[in-house]
Amino acid sequence: MLVSRIYLNSDDAVVALFVEPLFEAMRERRKGVQSGAAMCMAKMVQSAATPPISSFQKLCPRISKLLSNPCFLAEASLLLLVSSLSQVGAIAPQSLDSLLERIYACLASTCWETRTKGCG
Repeated sequence: MLVSRIYLNSDDAVVALFVEPLFEAMRERRKGVQSGAAMCMAKMVQSAATPPISSFQKLCPRISKLLSNPCFLAEASLLLLVSSLSQVGAIAPQSLDSLLERIYACLASTCWETRTKGCG
């Protein structure tokens, strides 16, 4: 069934194939696992030859939720993903306000690594 979705030439299906296991890993309660998954997703976005912008835009609400989740420990790595999405133009206007609020909160973090990643 998954294979048939891929061959329907849908960018959403292909992106979902890659991101679903990574989002699942980000729900783990270990910082290393969360960080690794976020960095893998950032690399996926950076490596896309022709980025499927509309598919990538659908990631923003989930990323915003993770940034606001107190159980999420790898904000710095997730900010790298936000940066990658921004660089390919995949942050939808309707997601911008929410992401900016979360980034601002990261800048106020007591974690030095998170603050520096929030600054770019």
